Amino acid sequence: MDTENLKPELVEKLTRAELIAGTGFSITSGFRTEEENVKVGGVNGSSHLTGEAADIACTNSMRRMRIVQALL
Repeated sequence: MDTENLKPELVEKLTRAELIAGTGFSITSGFRTEEENVKVGGVNGSSHLTGEAADIACTNSMRRMRIVQALL
């Protein structure tokens, strides 16, 4: 999991979610600069700009559900 420039609190939550879900996932987008955010169509004031958001991907819907449940 690439956690560069993410807030430590978010990294901790994502790490716990992986452990609880029993499956890993990839971060497809974490911290973004203003320029990167505009380029990908991100909204103004996106939490990605402060390192408080991460988009994640996994290999199938069952894993996705386990990850979402773990995050909740």
